[in-house]
Amino acid sequence: MKKSLLLVVSLAASVAFGQSWEKPFVPGVTYRMEIDNVTPRVTHILRINLDAPDIRVRAEVAGGRVFSPLEQKGRETLSSMLARTGAAAALNADFFPWAGDPLGAMVNDSLLYSTPDPRRAVIGWGSGGVRVGKLRWNGALESPELGSLPLNGVNEEAPENGVVAFTDGAYQAVAKGPSRYLVCEPLAATAFTPDLSAEFAVRSVVTDQEALGVERGSLVIAARGTAAEKLKSLGVGSSLKLNWRTQGFDWKKISHVIGGGNMLVRGGKVAIDAKDAGFGADFSEKRHPRSAVGITASGDLIWLATDGRQKVSDGATLSELAQLMLAQGCTDAINLDGGGSTALALRGLVANRPSDGKERPVANALLLFGPKVTPDPEAATWRVLAPLDMKFEEAVNLSIVDKTGLMIPPREILWTASGAGWIDQSGTLRGLSGGVASVRAYVRGTVFSVEINVAGPPAPAPQIPPAAKPPKQ
Repeated sequence: MKKSLLLVVSLAASVAFGQSWEKPFVPGVTYRMEIDNVTPRVTHILRINLDAPDIRVRAEVAGGRVFSPLEQKGRETLSSMLARTGAAAALNADFFPWAGDPLGAMVNDSLLYSTPDPRRAVIGWGSGGVRVGKLRWNGALESPELGSLPLNGVNEEAPENGVVAFTDGAYQAVAKGPSRYLVCEPLAATAFTPDLSAEFAVRSVVTDQEALGVERGSLVIAARGTAAEKLKSLGVGSSLKLNWRTQGFDWKKISHVIGGGNMLVRGGKVAIDAKDAGFGADFSEKRHPRSAVGITASGDLIWLATDGRQKVSDGATLSELAQLMLAQGCTDAINLDGGGSTALALRGLVANRPSDGKERPVANALLLFGPKVTPDPEAATWRVLAPLDMKFEEAVNLSIVDKTGLMIPPREILWTASGAGWIDQSGTLRGLSGGVASVRAYVRGTVFSVEINVAGPPAPAPQIPPAAKPPKQ
């Protein structure tokens, strides 16, 4: 496409002191991009009306089960989650070790997938609305032969001298070394809810393995070291009772929970407790990419992702992140995993620019399900007006037109770019470096893609060494 069809503007004059765009995403949900040119900072916000028809938000673990057999050790990108589940949007959620299990609490449709870290904040939602707080968990195995043995957790790596219960919410039981596994079946129909008291029979015993698959409808107890020695009193046919309790929410009213890091906002005021949650000053006081979730006084759920570690966006400190959530009207908000994990996916797009240059697979996420969108049948005839190439630090306006050349209203188009270019929601693309800018746009159920070559900055002029002085006579 010839550049004569495009409006070319200078980079310096293209953005005011601060700009924002708000666009409808699905009925009841809006997407907003905010630009702060002083910091600089680019922030992406999804505002969700939980009372809107067909709107549903739930927690999702990578692959659908903890420790799923994915290439990235039980982790999955948000784009993959959207494709697998049919969700409309996703925001990365909890912190995780490289083993792939969420470090904090996770409840999905009233089933416990991961136990909480009592130091760290959680957000829960269900028929009783949205709640922010902290949870405590304790559990134990009981049997006539064993007595009572405290549990270290649910669906997490069994530690040295520890014992962990693996529900069928996990694909496999995992330990940090060879373990003793009790494969159990429930004596009655059992749902692994946040509060549980159920009886099981040992079906088989497996030893000296670091992992063991968990069948649907079964339970696996994994123990190491001294705990494994204690479990030797239980064999095939033994009976045991599993008891655990999760305190902090009313489980008749809360059916979903996602854990995160520290608290950001409580009761409409900044309430950062990063030190108590186990985070140091570098994490709290330096700017990084950040993700957060909160609830407003009117009941809207806010998902927020702010980019960082990039030329166009420096990121945010925890204090700045709290202020961003307050600016969205949040009365309560928590910090989620950030850094290279920060990502907000919308349909076929990743709205933000992950600092790794691509999506990082994560352990779990918040998923938004909304009304189904039927692609506009005319979209196949539309085209993106874009140049074939542009210069470093040049800015050009992109648009989408129908078959008659009529421009699709900019408010309907969600733009994103990766690689050598960055694009705002006016459709203005800026060259950031030499290479290829990959631009994607979502409009009326269809994703459009175009690649633009960006010429890098000119090479510095060669330095000519000064002429040598003649030797003294």
